[in-house]
Formats: sequence, structure tokens, C-alpha cells
Amino acid sequence: MGCSMYRGRRLTICVSVIAFIVNAVSAYLTQYLPNEWRTGYSFRLYSGFACGACILGLWGALKASSTPTTIFANHLLLDSLLSTLPRLALLLLTLSLPSSLCVSAPSSPSSAQLPLSPKIARHQAHSIDLSTPSADEDALIDAWLADHWTPQTCSLILWTLYAFFGMVVIGVTGAQWWAALRVREFAGVLGRRERRENMREGGAEEEMVGMREREREGGKRDWLGRGLLD
Repeated sequence: MGCSMYRGRRLTICVSVIAFIVNAVSAYLTQYLPNEWRTGYSFRLYSGFACGACILGLWGALKASSTPTTIFANHLLLDSLLSTLPRLALLLLTLSLPSSLCVSAPSSPSSAQLPLSPKIARHQAHSIDLSTPSADEDALIDAWLADHWTPQTCSLILWTLYAFFGMVVIGVTGAQWWAALRVREFAGVLGRRERRENMREGGAEEEMVGMREREREGGKRDWLGRGLLD
């Protein structure tokens, strides 16, 4: 129990600090969003609310109080739900992006499309005036891209990047849900402990009241006994 309490408290402190930093940075960066998006104020408002919830979680973990920790845990669960759906939608929307980008891959900053034939690329490269260094570099780049950069290579690289991006998104989402559930569990442990303490305090008070009543009744009987004897 003590070890579980320690781990839950440490995890809640770490999660609250990390979430506070992330939301504070997000609130700062929203001022650079384009004005036509008209979402900067909403993002700042939500980030401010999230920072407040993180402060409550940190204070609840340090003071071992269930109420602020529960508020923070509920915020984490809600934030996990709200962020999971857009992330999955982003992965689905970008699923066809590698294939569409590699239909005509760019060869260099000086050309708009990659020639699929190496002979055409070499002819264009040699037709450039090689008297200047920039023309020489562009010709070498065009020749190298014509030999190595193909639509198949483009697809392989972009699909690798997409797979890495997908694993990062899924890993971050899973870690967020795991942390939210663990903080919620820690808040439940704190709540049960407070209820047990309240029950013990209530039982002790009832016992003290009963002892006082028994003492008063015993005093009354002693007084009546002495009166009868007199």
C-alpha cells in the first residue's frame, strides 16, 4: 500500500509538471497562429484551464488530498479523449500523402519535377553552362537525383517517415491514457484513505460521547445511592 501510494504520488507530480510545461508552451505559441484561423483565443483559454488543473494535481499530490487530484485526473481523461480523435483523424487524412507526393518527385530547387529518365536528366545537366559554381552544383545535383531519386525511393522514404510518425502518435496517445488512468487510480486510493480516516475519527468521537454519557449516568447513580443512604 505504501509503495503504491509513493509510486502514484511520484507519477502524479511528474505528469502534472510535464502537462503544465506543455500547456504553458502551447499557450505561448498560439499567439503566432494566423489571424484568419480565429482559434488562438480558444487555444489559450483551454491551455490556461489545463495549467490550472495541473497546479491542482501538483498540490493534491503534495498534500495527499483526493479532491484536487480527482479534478486533475478527470481533466487528463477528458484531454486524452479530446486529443485522441484528432490524432487518429490526422493519421487517416495523411495516409495517401506519400503516394500522392511521389507521383512527380522534385529533383532540385531549380526544377519543378523529377525527370523519370536518367538520360534526359544528364542531357539537361550537361546543357547547363558549367562556367559558374552554382550551375556546376545544380548539374551535379540533377545528375545524382536522376540516378538515385526515383518514385520508388521517394515512396520508401516517405512511408518510413509516415510509419515513424504514426508510431510516435500512437505511443504518445497510449502513454497519455496510461498516465491518466494511473492518476485516476491514485486519486481513488487517496479518497478511500480519507474515508477510512473519517470513519475512524467518527467512531472515536462516538466512543468519546458514549463514555461521557456513561460517566454522567454513573455519577447520577452514585448521587442517588448516597441520597438514599443518607
